[in-house]
Amino acid sequence: MAVSWNWQLFDEHLATDISLFTEASIPELVHAEAEFWPANYFLNSAMRTAYTSPTKEYVFTFIRRTTAAFEEYDLGRNATLQFVERRLAGEQPVNTYRSALHHWEQCVALAWQAIDVWRQLTKVDAFKAGDGSPEERLNLTYNRSKHADKAIAAAQMPRVGPLAMWLANEGLRTTDSLLEWVELHEVLSDLGKSADLLQDPEKVRSPEE
Repeated sequence: MAVSWNWQLFDEHLATDISLFTEASIPELVHAEAEFWPANYFLNSAMRTAYTSPTKEYVFTFIRRTTAAFEEYDLGRNATLQFVERRLAGEQPVNTYRSALHHWEQCVALAWQAIDVWRQLTKVDAFKAGDGSPEERLNLTYNRSKHADKAIAAAQMPRVGPLAMWLANEGLRTTDSLLEWVELHEVLSDLGKSADLLQDPEKVRSPEE
């Protein structure tokens, strides 16, 4: 017989508020072109028109990061929904939670890196400090996840639990931000629109426009 642990012990030693994590309404990220962006970019560049440097490098980096962010979103969503389903069935699938968290950390990092490359390409900031936009909360979430060691040293971790970023019913939470599932979906959808545009250099006179 499997041992059943008190969920509050998982809160303390595994993930803050995992005892409260019982549902997740995560929109499916459907995009017809997503898996083909890198291949389309290559074919369009090789057979028709290509960007010149450094635009070429910026664009390909953006497309690669965005494609990977889409992949990690799908993996994170599947693992999260599996965790919730199994938990509601009476299981304690903590390894599934760990896998889901890993994919969300990667998704957040890749999405922000794509946004930062876009900023360097277009010279347009993604947000203004304090504007409360999904992009700002994505940045806060990314920084807290990336710099967990600094949060630990500065006593900026949650009161209970060892994680700098954790899963909540509403979305991805840190001590100073909440990035809702629907907001992350919105950010990635916008990145997808840009990838659709940039994958064909012949259709883009200037990516800065």
